[in-house]
Amino acid sequence: MRFNMKLPNNNKGMTLIELLVSFTLISIILISLFYFFIQGAKSNQVSEEIIDGTALAQTYMEKFYKISREHTYNSGLEMISKDEGFNQVSTRIFEKSEGNYYLKLELLQPSESGISVIRLYVYSDKTKKNLKAQMESRLKWKINE
Repeated sequence: MRFNMKLPNNNKGMTLIELLVSFTLISIILISLFYFFIQGAKSNQVSEEIIDGTALAQTYMEKFYKISREHTYNSGLEMISKDEGFNQVSTRIFEKSEGNYYLKLELLQPSESGISVIRLYVYSDKTKKNLKAQMESRLKWKINE
């Protein structure tokens, strides 16, 4: 048994309207995909800045903890200024820039037990309006040198 199939003899191709509709649909789909890629890249950049700022804050908080274990409050302030490069702005505020980040350290006077509050803010701009990380801790300072 032999099948004879006749193929349609249609040489017209696609009409101009069909082409325009298909290009429009493809364009809409591609534009929406590009939008998601762009938003993903922006989100990734913001996340990276926050992670870097948090890692920087954690590193400095560990340094301050070590200083508090080895020094009294007053000699610790000198270490923060001299060794860590922070500039003293007021009696309890210190500032420093490192790379693309600006750090603000707030160190409160210790209580009678030698415990003080320390806050570290990490900003990504000089205006200090774009906060990327913030940490707070309590430090027990050495009583005698």
